[in-house]
Amino acid sequence: MSDDFAIEQDGSASVVVFNGPTLMNLAELERIQRRLEAMVDEGMRAVVLDFAKVEFMSSQGIGIILALNKKLKSSRGKGMAICGLAPRLLELFKITRLEKVLKLMPSRADAVKSLA
Repeated sequence: MSDDFAIEQDGSASVVVFNGPTLMNLAELERIQRRLEAMVDEGMRAVVLDFAKVEFMSSQGIGIILALNKKLKSSRGKGMAICGLAPRLLELFKITRLEKVLKLMPSRADAVKSLA
């Protein structure tokens, strides 16, 4: 387990629960990216990213999300869904039109269900 996030199993989905209010630190983001990519390499195929505790995220954080989404698709996984976005983060995802590329769900239960 990492201090940056925890992994919880919810049905067939692995739920990544971020623990801090920001995803801005470069070293932290690189550590998160390495761990998540390794988990996909080890067989994780349905991923929910739960941002309920996160208030701010850097552009590198968004890049990591997009890279993880691409890796899951290329591994023929069930995909990825995102939940728990604070209004500010949700607005960021909409301004950048990421809601057209990523599954943004209103709740964790909806996110898990979308990957079933």
